[in-house]
Amino acid sequence: LPRGSLDIGKLWAQCSQGVKVPRAPTREVMSMRAYTINREMNRLRRAACKLWQSRSVATVIERMELEIEKLRLVIRKDKQINKDVGMKQSILSLVLSYNPLWLRIALETVYGEVIMLHGNSDILGISRFLITRFLSCPDILQEYAHPTVPHSYRDGHQDALNKFTLKKFLEIVYLLDQAKEARIIRHNPCLFCPDSQIKSSRDMLVTFSKDYLSGEGDIIKHLAYLDYAVNHKQTPLDEFDYAVTSISADLRCGLRLTKVAELLTGADELSRQLRIPTVSRLQKVHNTEIALKQLKANNPTIPDSITGKDIVDGHREKTLSLLWSIIFGFQLNQILDEDKLRAEILHLRKSLRLRVRLGDKLAVKGAKFLEELKTRSPVASSGGGLLDSYNVGLLKEWAQLVSAHYHVEIENWTVSWCDGRGLCFLMHHYQPGLIDREAIAQETTITSMSCSAALDDSLEFSYGNQNLDKDEYNVLLENEKKNFKLLLSKVRELGGVPILINTGDMSNTIPDEKVTVTFIGYLAARLLDISREIQAARTIQLAWRKYYAAILEERMKVKYA
Repeated sequence: LPRGSLDIGKLWAQCSQGVKVPRAPTREVMSMRAYTINREMNRLRRAACKLWQSRSVATVIERMELEIEKLRLVIRKDKQINKDVGMKQSILSLVLSYNPLWLRIALETVYGEVIMLHGNSDILGISRFLITRFLSCPDILQEYAHPTVPHSYRDGHQDALNKFTLKKFLEIVYLLDQAKEARIIRHNPCLFCPDSQIKSSRDMLVTFSKDYLSGEGDIIKHLAYLDYAVNHKQTPLDEFDYAVTSISADLRCGLRLTKVAELLTGADELSRQLRIPTVSRLQKVHNTEIALKQLKANNPTIPDSITGKDIVDGHREKTLSLLWSIIFGFQLNQILDEDKLRAEILHLRKSLRLRVRLGDKLAVKGAKFLEELKTRSPVASSGGGLLDSYNVGLLKEWAQLVSAHYHVEIENWTVSWCDGRGLCFLMHHYQPGLIDREAIAQETTITSMSCSAALDDSLEFSYGNQNLDKDEYNVLLENEKKNFKLLLSKVRELGGVPILINTGDMSNTIPDEKVTVTFIGYLAARLLDISREIQAARTIQLAWRKYYAAILEERMKVKYA
């Protein structure tokens, strides 16, 4: 929801215009990103339904509905919500104080149906639903409709509509308060819009009661007798913009770093110890020390030499060292499922052996390269111990096994990835529909080298080949750029993977191994997560290849017997 006042009158006019012709699905709707969003929305729907159907919530809702049916909670007689346009706009403005994502989840759960919207920020679509299904009820209107006179209703229809709206309002408020406290949304956004005057569930109930309920003194006290209790209150710290645009400046206040510590360690009480607003240097150092203490307690790889004063003073080297320690100590371990990665490595080994048995020339060369790689002495990384973790080792083995299927030689985290072929084949192996094998440029500066021993990230490494002329060399560089352009476009389409690399940082240079590892880690987690849905097909494919390889071997024995 954009900042500023919301023109309810204009929104009302737009909602009153029905859309008769359904819009055709766009490319984004059909893309993998839209698919990912739908999966996450379905997870939210399941979590909300589970909460809604829980015994504690269902009991409170049942008591509240009984209270309304016995007319102990009733809307004033002079309030005809379904007829008064100004009143509709006022209630609509009140309900739209909620974050559109939270409101959509609540409406879908309470009404038991999926609302077709153009996104989680589709205010127009949500408003149309509220006007037609919340401020009115087609079933009640049909029940009380006059048999012959259009738009004429029998006595009692207004009371029935008021009861319906009051029930739905109290249900939505209670469900959203409970859902927010349970944090069913992973990134836990604000429950109310930052520009809204309403900042708590209590304010929502009191405002509605003051304007529309009959004979209510303290609505909170009345509802408390029904065990209907709301507790959420949105604070200025909840509305703080945690986005980082400058590493050297935005981390100095300590608020963003403390939020990172809370998310990674699960320590929710850290924000209560902060000193805000952060005006003085002492306040910033205090806040930063709180975050560092929590991070160091859960991640021993963070150097003790990094202090709060270093972060507040903008020490670039120590700030970057802290961030990389957080990435490799927390984030990669969280996104990489060790058991899933080991199972996938086992599957890839079987797959590579079967391809070798079937006579796949690229797989034969790739398997031979992996055997040669075992005899070489390991090359020490420059990551300062960050890249020596067990999960990073599994990630490298996974990448080597996938690349070996296509004879792409992966030795390290630097120049082995600088032509884009390895990254493209990682995508192609799991999502051949996204990246076609023929679209990957095979002729690059890496393949033009005389031997794989040239793939060394030492100081003596010389990119390119002295035997190539300038035009041919430029053609090879252009192929690398095409590979990275293809990769990045498809990664955006896939969704769920932060774009940490660009062509300039990878091609015709020695890439930063920490950046490469982080990007491939996110890519692996995303690809393996999607591959679960095609596990049956992969198992059948592997069994068929094993069967077919046995048949070929029997034929060879008969032929040369």
